[in-house]
Amino acid sequence: MAINTTTVTATGAAKMVVNTDTDESEDLATNAAANLQMIEINNTANSTVFYLQLWDVNSAGSVACGTNEPDYVIPCPASAKINYVIPQDITFSAGIVMAGTTNLAACSYSPAGPSATVRVTFLLAS
Repeated sequence: MAINTTTVTATGAAKMVVNTDTDESEDLATNAAANLQMIEINNTANSTVFYLQLWDVNSAGSVACGTNEPDYVIPCPASAKINYVIPQDITFSAGIVMAGTTNLAACSYSPAGPSATVRVTFLLAS
């Protein structure tokens, strides 16, 4: 896990969360309620589609990638960097746990992580 959290005041967002190595391991982005305003997924180092999985829970130990169905699944094409701006926000009432796989079906069985680093950045409002 390699997650950094920074307070961002200029954008109106309360936090910028950066996971520099998102894979099939569950990582805690925040353990408090939050509104997700923007997601950037940098999958440029991989030749396969990446699926970001998000759960509305406040502990990485509360879910298991490949066992618990995620609340949200967000794709990023192979060899691409993509930004999702969410004007109405996605509200997480408990917190945000993230993981990522290279196969959409892996949300429900043996997850396979990316072969190279995937960087995921969130802007969160509390």
